[in-house]
Amino acid sequence: MPVTYREAAPGDAEAMDRARTAGGWAGGAAAPVMARYLAGEHHPQQALPPRAAFVAEDGCAVVGFA
Repeated sequence: MPVTYREAAPGDAEAMDRARTAGGWAGGAAAPVMARYLAGEHHPQQALPPRAAFVAEDGCAVVGFA
């Protein structure tokens, strides 16, 4: 199945966290913080709205994000 891309939503935070962990990346935010960020409720450093994040999916599985 081809990899597809779409804008991330707060409900994607758990899958994004799993992809981050599976990739061995220790940086970034854990799922609860990422969900708040995507909902516009968490503003790290100088982050201002609008903001966007995107997920890469292979079928129904999130395999990456930016």
